[in-house]
This record gives sequence, C-alpha cells and structure tokens, in this order.
Amino acid sequence: MLRVWYPPPLFTAEGGSDLLFILVAVDVIIGPLITLVIFKSGKPGLRFDLTVIALLQAGALVYGSHVMFVARPVFIAFVVDQFETVRANDLDPADLAQAPHPGFQSLPLTGPVFVVVDLPKDMKILKELLSEAQTGGNVVQHLPKYYVPYSDHKVQVIAQGRPVETLLKRDGDKAEQVITEQVKKQVAETGRQASDLKYLPLQTRRGWGAVLIEAKTGEVVKILPPPNL
Repeated sequence: MLRVWYPPPLFTAEGGSDLLFILVAVDVIIGPLITLVIFKSGKPGLRFDLTVIALLQAGALVYGSHVMFVARPVFIAFVVDQFETVRANDLDPADLAQAPHPGFQSLPLTGPVFVVVDLPKDMKILKELLSEAQTGGNVVQHLPKYYVPYSDHKVQVIAQGRPVETLLKRDGDKAEQVITEQVKKQVAETGRQASDLKYLPLQTRRGWGAVLIEAKTGEVVKILPPPNL
C-alpha cells in the first residue's frame, strides 16, 4: 500500500492516510473493543461470538483494502504545462480500451505510470472537450485515448519546466520560509544541484505538489508533496 499503490509522497497527497485511519478505526472497534465487551470466560456460545467478530473484522479489512486499491493513483498525466494524478476510479474501462498504446489499456498494478496527454489538433474536438469538462463531464486526463508515452515526449515537458531556483527564493512570512526549507531539503535528497533540475506543478487530491525533472533529459527525479503535508 505504501510502496507500490501509493509511493511516497502520494499516500498523504492523495488522502490515503485518511482512508487508512478509517480502516484501522473500524477494525479496532469491530475487533478488540467488541471482544472486550462480550468476553466472559466460560460464557455459552463464546466461541461462536468470537468467530463472528473475526469474520466481521476480516470483512472490514478486505473492504477497506479494496477501497484503497480502487482509489490508488494509476497515472500521472502531463497536461499542457502541469501534471495531474489520475486515480483508478477516475477511468472508465470503455475509455481504457480506446487507448492507442497497449500499455495504457489496463490499470497499472505496480504504481503510477507517467504519461503525456496529446491534445487533439482539431479545434472543434478540443472545444468540445473543454465544454464537457466545464459541465462536469470527463476531463482530458481521464481519457486514455489521448495518452502517449512520457519517454517519447520529454522535450515537450522540458519546454514547460520552471527553474527550481524560483521555489527557493520565496520571501515573506514564516510559513513561506518553512516551505522554502522543505524544498531545499527535498532537492538536496536528489543529490543534484537546483540548477540541474526543473519543476512542474502537480495537482493532487490534497493540493499542489511538484514534479522535479532533469533539466536536460526530462527524466523524472522526485515528486514533492503539497507544502501543507
């Protein structure tokens, strides 16, 4: 769950910690607390009661794990000038089947895959997509038929990248200074100089994070969480 479905920092950025808290709370209530209430040594039917509790607890664990699984991020899609997380339950199987690339016709099981959204060149189709998104329909990152491999479109991503130095020069109140120190620490962990990197915004369920890429090659280096996490 923490290393494959929600690799750091996506577990907190996508609200996985909230779901896990609910899952643990439910299991604690169904298991130890109810057992504490009903347990009495030598009570007739105690074995049956404990069996029922164990089955309920196992059922809650399976259901909670299923919820975590279907809400996991499966793609990180580059759209115009930013990245967007795409969750498993955002995608319709019928839309997946329309993906031109075979690797995008099924949901990844080993963590989110970076893709680029190749917007249609036909202005009429593009306007229809924008109109649909504004009226609550599918947004373009939820339509795999526009997905193309990230490795084939790095130049496009590099062109939209922003200097990491701009993240490190924020001035203002104490909160902004803390954010700057967090970014400095994250950049230092990459083992690279800030000048060797670029960043692009990343929209997650819990706010805006960032994706660090190599300035020359476009290779993804690190995902930065939203500053409030």
